[in-house]
Amino acid sequence: MKTLSIFRAPGLFTVLFAVLFVFGSKSPRLAAAEPTADSIRDTRKILVGDTLDVHLVDEPTWIVVKRVPEDGLINFPYIGDITVKGKTISEVERAIREKLLDGYYVKPEVVANITTYVTQTISVLGKVTRPGLIDLPPDREIDVIEAIARAGDLTSLANKNKIRLRRGTDVKLLKYNDLKGATDPSKRIFVKPDDVIYVDESFF
Repeated sequence: MKTLSIFRAPGLFTVLFAVLFVFGSKSPRLAAAEPTADSIRDTRKILVGDTLDVHLVDEPTWIVVKRVPEDGLINFPYIGDITVKGKTISEVERAIREKLLDGYYVKPEVVANITTYVTQTISVLGKVTRPGLIDLPPDREIDVIEAIARAGDLTSLANKNKIRLRRGTDVKLLKYNDLKGATDPSKRIFVKPDDVIYVDESFF
């Protein structure tokens, strides 16, 4: 699922975003602590277009492999439709397990996985080598430093003390060296789909 396609042409839109970041970043409110990659089963929400594989342990005939449709509903044996869109893998497993406990199985062991992920992106703009859209890994989170690296890293004109992360209407001003030197996982800034990172230009 590709989003924010306008950012593939960094010329005019880079200038527009520079103006937005300069005049629209008075109240940074983004939290520094984000979920770690180890908790992705409990944080990554299932999206339309993902392919979901669900089965019961020791029940070889009870297997459902389906692409998540627009309405987010998937039909399961014995229990009917369940909404999976917007839920985590752990939440889906728990919901199915609870339904199966209601008169079908004594101790159902449900295992769910996403076998095919839709593509989610962020935009990295400004003074990086390859400004534009960056595809996010489907099975783990990345932080701002890795996102910048995936855009070819900072150019010689980059201002390392003015890196702005926009998430919706919230903007946070970041410093490259602080981010790169962070050893505490709770102090790393992880990106979310549709985030915009803008690296200002240094004039000195």
